[in-house]
Amino acid sequence: MALQPPNKIRALILDKVTPILIVLVFGGVVIPAFLYLIEPQMREYFSGGAFHRSTQADILKNRETYLSDLRGFYDFYKDKGLGVDTELTTLVPSGGKTEELFGVFEAAGQEFGASLQVIDIARVASVKTRKESIQDIMFTLKYAGVDYETFKKLLAYFETSQRLTDITAISFDPVGRFASITVKVYYTQEKKR
Repeated sequence: MALQPPNKIRALILDKVTPILIVLVFGGVVIPAFLYLIEPQMREYFSGGAFHRSTQADILKNRETYLSDLRGFYDFYKDKGLGVDTELTTLVPSGGKTEELFGVFEAAGQEFGASLQVIDIARVASVKTRKESIQDIMFTLKYAGVDYETFKKLLAYFETSQRLTDITAISFDPVGRFASITVKVYYTQEKKR
């Protein structure tokens, strides 16, 4: 059965107007809900909102604490900083002069009643080629006249030395009273002026 002309016009109008009515009804519900329910909650997170102000206050407090810590470190460095360089040069001196170390190793042996017989030197090339990289030298020290107590004292000497020293190998012959200690010492290259 075909629609009557007035019903046909109503059907066409309703067909064209229905999407607009749906948008208006949806907008009439969603927009007020957003403005009265969601937007006030979001406003707290925007600039100037309560949550935003508290977050910024926390960030400011953390940065002020960090700044005061930095000032404390700076004051400490100013007070103690000059001595630190001398302590570092004691740990890792510059130059790598082996002549000085000969005397140190011989004096260590004499202090504990052993005599230094042989020193073998092996310079280890650094992997990095920077100007101020740390280099190392391997020494194999052979002492004579070493008993067990002297051997322990020698090892303790190298372990407690102010100069950074690594013991890489040891051997001890209690019958022949010989000890061999391989140590690695570190140095920085001297700055060229």
